[in-house]
Amino acid sequence: VPAAVAGALAEEFALLSGEARLVLQGAAVAGDPFRPELAAAAGNTSEALAFDALDALLRLDLIHQTDVPRRFRFRHPLVRRAVEKSTPAAWSLGAHERCAAALERQGASAAERAHHVALAGRQGDLGAVAVLREAGETTAQRAPASAAVWFGDALRLLPETAPAESRVELLLARARALAATGQFPQSHSALLESFDLVPPQAVALRVRLTTACAGVEHLLGRHEQAHGRLVSAMESLSEQASPAAAELMIALAMDGFALMDYGRMREWAERAVTTAHGLGDRPLAAAATAVVAFACAADGAIAVAETRRHEAAAMVGDLSDHQLALHLDTAVHLAGAELYLDCYHEAEAHADRAITVGLAT
Repeated sequence: VPAAVAGALAEEFALLSGEARLVLQGAAVAGDPFRPELAAAAGNTSEALAFDALDALLRLDLIHQTDVPRRFRFRHPLVRRAVEKSTPAAWSLGAHERCAAALERQGASAAERAHHVALAGRQGDLGAVAVLREAGETTAQRAPASAAVWFGDALRLLPETAPAESRVELLLARARALAATGQFPQSHSALLESFDLVPPQAVALRVRLTTACAGVEHLLGRHEQAHGRLVSAMESLSEQASPAAAELMIALAMDGFALMDYGRMREWAERAVTTAHGLGDRPLAAAATAVVAFACAADGAIAVAETRRHEAAAMVGDLSDHQLALHLDTAVHLAGAELYLDCYHEAEAHADRAITVGLAT
């Protein structure tokens, strides 16, 4: 707030009664626009007194009514900022805590409560961590930048004694949100931090981290680093006929695509198909078959690509949306193969389904 503006606003604030000032400070904490009941909760006063104070604030033109009932806004964002700067920090902390509690009583969503919970949450408060995690999960699709913040706040409040898996899951979620907003180096750092926390027996989680990390490394142009990471993970697996192994094989196949080594892409994808069928895992087999079709189409083996495309399309058609959501890249890779094979109508249909299932889940 510019000094001259701050000085002028300080003169306006001096005209307020003690009750009106508390409500104005509560409103600044509640948001812009704000609801009277939330401003009253933040200001630690009754709604009746808050309404009287709001009338005084309206007369002084510090706040305005909006077109939405029970919604008021500050005259200008600088007014709210000046109020925030003039409010004692400890009082603001308590106000955010009261806001979070009031919103919880009103049945507000985690995303609505997250801002206040993040500012007032105590270290080790698992309830606050759960709210922030839920807020991140529910906003990751439409607002990944906000989700990354909520996941970061959840990590900050997570107790040191929390299970390593809980911290890794939050780091992985934050890494995905950061990658979705193009913050690849930060995403990569979060994933690398996770590796040291994963216990040796958590094989599936380590594979998820490995494939996610390799994916970000490809986005960063570090293709050889990604390849080495995936190969090392594959070699370290004690059980080669497992879902984790099949997932790594598919990742190694797509690693071949990034390196334009379509022969290697096809080889790993075929191994994944064999492994998935041996496990009786149809969704995983569909994912691998789609990559085989993609590899053959990219490599010019058109006849084999057509055969594999038909197989993958039949399997994808049999999958429920829930099953497809577990391996969403299946439809993406199948659509890629169909584009290479000039099957544009089929490619569009599978791409549309991938988007629909992705948005729904």
